[in-house]
Amino acid sequence: KAALSRKPGFLYLITVPYSVVFLRGRRLGTTPIARVSLPPGTHTLTLRNPQLGAFALRVTIRPGQKTKLRHRLKR
Repeated sequence: KAALSRKPGFLYLITVPYSVVFLRGRRLGTTPIARVSLPPGTHTLTLRNPQLGAFALRVTIRPGQKTKLRHRLKR
């Protein structure tokens, strides 16, 4: 069971409008992003859009599972 809990999960994220996604300063990509491998647990992503600024988004990743999110950026 310990090995299972360390198995990564996968994030699929769409934002409207687009954003550049960071996790602890590491750039994950520009949305839409698909199948980004992340360790299990709750993470706070930073979403940056040049017109709207920066947003924080909390996501929970489960071992071996896909997490699919659609998020609208609003000021």
